[in-house]
Amino acid sequence: MLQSHSDGAQAAGGLTRFSEQKRRQILDAAARLFLGQGFEATTMDAIAREAGVSKATVYAHATNKQELFAAIVRGRSSLVYQAVDATDAATLGAEQALRQFARRFMEVIMAPEAQCMYRIVVAEAPRNPELGRIFFEQGPKVVIGRLSAILAAGRDSGELDIDDTVIAAQEFLGLMQGRFHLPCVLGTLGELTEADREQAADRVVATFLRAYAARKQSTD
Repeated sequence: MLQSHSDGAQAAGGLTRFSEQKRRQILDAAARLFLGQGFEATTMDAIAREAGVSKATVYAHATNKQELFAAIVRGRSSLVYQAVDATDAATLGAEQALRQFARRFMEVIMAPEAQCMYRIVVAEAPRNPELGRIFFEQGPKVVIGRLSAILAAGRDSGELDIDDTVIAAQEFLGLMQGRFHLPCVLGTLGELTEADREQAADRVVATFLRAYAARKQSTD
């Protein structure tokens, strides 16, 4: 867990409240180095130099680079689930809520930074299992939990017929990644327009709803 400063005040995401600028400098510097040279080769000293702050300032925000990595992954994940939550889902309806979620998810995971982060974790995890655990718990696990809540809201409204919302959330995300994730990671996909991403996201929603939309009872 990220350590607090002596005043005990903490900023959003668990980092200490020196200043939002310092917080951003450190996270941005860590992200650049992780993406540019890999997790293992990046040191806290290098992060301090890249951020233009003292090593003491970096350590006041986080006790090690794993905590900085967790904060970066958590921030990326929040870009997905902040698009819509369970409360919004009840207002929007299941289909529209899932469409918004899917479009934002597609936008985030297709970003070059996200793909590079994924490659780093896959490469480092065999010799650094803790990094894989951090990535899963701060990224996919959080997104699955938030999506599960959206699906539960759709079930409670009678729009969805789902017995296990966590499994259904995993299936939804699997559909989202199915067409593009591997080609993107391998660098063979090419450029996708915003229209391409939206069309792919909407197709996933339509496919998912064919499996899980509640069937209307016949009045005959």
